[in-house]
Amino acid sequence: MFIVEDGTAVENANSYVTAQEFRDYWEDRGTDYTAKTDKEIESSLVLATQYIDINFRYIGRKSTNSQSLQWPRTYAYNPEGYVYSGVPDEIVSATCEAGNFALNGTNLFATAEQGITSKTENVGPVQTTYQYRNQQTGIVVYQSVNMYLKDLIARRTNRVRRY
Repeated sequence: MFIVEDGTAVENANSYVTAQEFRDYWEDRGTDYTAKTDKEIESSLVLATQYIDINFRYIGRKSTNSQSLQWPRTYAYNPEGYVYSGVPDEIVSATCEAGNFALNGTNLFATAEQGITSKTENVGPVQTTYQYRNQQTGIVVYQSVNMYLKDLIARRTNRVRRY
């Protein structure tokens, strides 16, 4: 069941964005998704929300213990010092960006695996093959998603908090 977080810590919510908000976001950017059904868009938004909640550690704390998503949060301040309330626009935009990837068939949970790249050169009768180790490992980075979340991600520090 598709349930949208409206900023009030909805239990069982599984998306930050409605299908219409997704369509409006992309229409503003010149992309028409009228050919896609609401069900197709909603499925991609559930995956996008899951991706955003799993892969990032956010500032502040979840507002309630019973909410299913990471937002809304308390003790979450923007760079100017104002508190974020409800679901920030940055989360909505990042969800639309990630939803676009999912809707177009991209696996949001893909990994870039380490592998071997080889190159063969022929010089006259001599043939030489070089092998290089590919150093790309870990999760795939979606820059259009990350740019919206940069101010919401918790910075790791070595400080010990005392309460």
